Amino acid sequence: MDYLLTWNYRHLANAVILRLVEEFLGQQRLKLPRVCTPEELMAQ
Repeated sequence: MDYLLTWNYRHLANAVILRLVEEFLGQQRLKLPRVCTPEELMAQ
């Protein structure tokens, strides 16, 4: 999966939370897909 779309700013699209999740997944040798809102995806 390349992208994970969400409207959930409190939990999923939160920069602090994403950093922690990315660190955890890195320890598991997994890669976090790009987490963004539909508007962010369409702007690319």
